[in-house]
Amino acid sequence: MGFQILNFILTVLAITVPAYSLDCTLIPKSDQVAGKQLKIPNGATMPVVLPANFNCTYVINPPLMVYAKLQVENKLKGLNDVIIVRDSLGKSTVITSRSPFLSTFTVFPNTITMVQVTTKSVQMNSMFLLNIAFEKMSTPTLQALATGSSVMNYRTLNETQVELEGRQLVTYQANEITVTLGKSLYQNDIFDNFYVVDGDFQYPTAVTRISQFNQCGTVCYRSQSNTVTIVGLDEFTDESAVVLMETSESEVYDEVVAMTLYDSDNYWDITNRTVNFDSARSNLAYMVLSKDSDGIVIVDFSFTEAPPHMIAKAVAGPPNDASKVLVDFTDSSITYPIKLNVKYLSIILTNCSAKFTVSSLYNWNQNQ
Repeated sequence: MGFQILNFILTVLAITVPAYSLDCTLIPKSDQVAGKQLKIPNGATMPVVLPANFNCTYVINPPLMVYAKLQVENKLKGLNDVIIVRDSLGKSTVITSRSPFLSTFTVFPNTITMVQVTTKSVQMNSMFLLNIAFEKMSTPTLQALATGSSVMNYRTLNETQVELEGRQLVTYQANEITVTLGKSLYQNDIFDNFYVVDGDFQYPTAVTRISQFNQCGTVCYRSQSNTVTIVGLDEFTDESAVVLMETSESEVYDEVVAMTLYDSDNYWDITNRTVNFDSARSNLAYMVLSKDSDGIVIVDFSFTEAPPHMIAKAVAGPPNDASKVLVDFTDSSITYPIKLNVKYLSIILTNCSAKFTVSSLYNWNQNQ
């Protein structure tokens, strides 16, 4: 990871040629400590006017167990003036005169974020300001991942937000672990500031944003080590969760996906979740978590293809042999809806295609 960060610095600095002495200096490492708040450039309290032909990169590199929150105040006016925020984890954001006034970013401990500010030859009186706050990262507790049992290992994203009072980070330990994102329907869920730390928390093998998952389609991350920690660095409400399984259990299936149901009194939030599974030649599992209260309703279920020797069932837990069967969907006498007093379940489909709809019990009752 250190070699990747060094290459990232050299690549960016190679294209950065400061054209004006507007505080185009490195942010001292001595200022990048927990509790420190900086305003760039020059400690200004309001956005500062940029000269023409300005090109400067500000480097934010918090030390171990310290993270940073970055706020960019954007008053660019020139059509070709630009602020580019990019980090060593692979995220890049371009800010122009058409972008919002405020953009916020988080910087994970011992990673690098660079803010490149560039203006062209015509003076347009563009302005900008960087607000940077450094905060101490909490130390996680160690917990063994439940494996081979009917216990579903999950973590709601709000539980991982270190800025909120009473939150405790947890490092899960097993053999290699698969972390699957269970998205809710909440339209304001943002995943850019949630991270999976793979390996030792201070000296990780890898750090990956949940928004940048690129395995299992784009919904999971498979660890390279035997520990993972989920960390949230913002304080916004998120209704989604992640489900953790030992990779050897998840690899039994061609695909393992997840969803999070949450309780809401807002009519527009309580739409039922409908899923189409085209699994005629596959072995698929869909994990369903009721985030806020016990109770899941299987509103309906229908086969779109039902060859002989198929399997279609709901089990009370993760998709493994330890979870007891709640519903056998091949039983033609079943009537819907089916109300189940469970916090979570998995729907397993083998050699068949189906469509089903689920809801949290709370939301189902609200709709009746």
